[in-house]
Amino acid sequence: MKFKYFSVFLSLLTVMFFVMTEPVGIAALDNDRVPDIDSTQSKTLTLYFYVQLKGVDTPIEGAEMGIYRLSDLVTNGGSAEYPVLEAYASLRTMEDDKDVTFEGISVSESVLLADSFANAVSQPDQTAVTDKNGRCSFEGLEQGMYLVRQLSAKGQAQDYQFIAPYLISVPLAVNYTGENEWQYEVLSEPKSKPKPISEVSDHSEPFEDSDTDVSAPLESSEPSKPESSKPESS
Repeated sequence: MKFKYFSVFLSLLTVMFFVMTEPVGIAALDNDRVPDIDSTQSKTLTLYFYVQLKGVDTPIEGAEMGIYRLSDLVTNGGSAEYPVLEAYASLRTMEDDKDVTFEGISVSESVLLADSFANAVSQPDQTAVTDKNGRCSFEGLEQGMYLVRQLSAKGQAQDYQFIAPYLISVPLAVNYTGENEWQYEVLSEPKSKPKPISEVSDHSEPFEDSDTDVSAPLESSEPSKPESSKPESS
């Protein structure tokens, strides 16, 4: 399958906020019209990296995150399109030989797309490390589809599993009042899990999370929904 472009009408507009515990889905909004993007608006992406311990959200400090711009984002007659950047125009993924779009994309396909891009990218456009509040931000972004990828872990973050790479749109299409609009300050909440006790570094106390079995290796976490939209499971 050649990766020539992303073409998305808003009702199928994928804004792939991947959080580590729930499946990714399509953000199905109430209509298929999107306003033009305001080019004067600054565009940012903020990540909140956390883990749930005993039902409490606990921020993770020291995770280095990288973002990679994969496509442009253009509006045309009320629809949104994501023309892939030339560097990735020949990327092949999935099992058939059709041009990739986000129309009707399934959970497994979206995960596969992120993995395929993660194997194809080189230098990130920006990197940032999560602070004591589990947050890091990327500013001055161009509009488009981005790959988010964890690059390394230091300090506290060493005791948690890496997040899986995922895709996210900046700006993000949202629908709060029945009218579609663009959210220019995007928030994504990747969620991790503790490593098994045998892999926890000496600088931390063992975790006592009644919801997590740390006596055996954990399976790879699945991505999930964003704070600002409610995707449907594909």
